[in-house]
Amino acid sequence: MKTRHLIAATATLLIGSAAFAGTECTTAPQTNWMTQEQMLQKLVDTGYTIERFLVTKGNCYEMYGWDKDGRRVEIYHNPVDGKVVKAKTSTSVMTATTRNATPTKTTTSTTTSTATSTTPTTGTM
Repeated sequence: MKTRHLIAATATLLIGSAAFAGTECTTAPQTNWMTQEQMLQKLVDTGYTIERFLVTKGNCYEMYGWDKDGRRVEIYHNPVDGKVVKAKTSTSVMTATTRNATPTKTTTSTTTSTATSTTPTTGTM
């Protein structure tokens, strides 16, 4: 009986540790990375509508938005080559109201307005 509890506790710790581990995309120095502007342009050219774009602690370019089919996505990219490291896609589809909403500004200071150029905005920022 004690062995079963010990196994359950160990499994819980291992699963819990994995849940707190962030996605690690690269160990390459930032001088080897694509610029944020290059990555944003690549995403736009591929058909993504970008809501938010940021650099993670795990050295990833993380993008929240919609794919070309209007599905909600969260994607972690390797900043060296732009390849997808991890992706989550929602079954919800972007509506006309969502598509015309003002996107959130990016959370990094070096990102230009390229991130918001694919969707119309209303008012001033």
